[in-house]
Amino acid sequence: MPTACINTEPCRTDPTPGTGSRIRSLRALKRGDRIEARMQADVLYRGLVEETAPGLGTVWMRDEAVDSRLALSQDDFTFWTT
Repeated sequence: MPTACINTEPCRTDPTPGTGSRIRSLRALKRGDRIEARMQADVLYRGLVEETAPGLGTVWMRDEAVDSRLALSQDDFTFWTT
């Protein structure tokens, strides 16, 4: 599933990756979890989980930098706890 309008610039608040652990299964996430979405070593988005669709490999999160809702795919990003 292609993700439209992917921002490939580092996170606007702080692009430094946190010290959290990688989330390998979206089933481990729940609403309200704080996560980072990374592409390679750069943090592109940071915020709270709103919904997950593990079967689709998709997470909906609220980006804390601009308060926008994003649908992000595991095909494009790795997800990390913060």
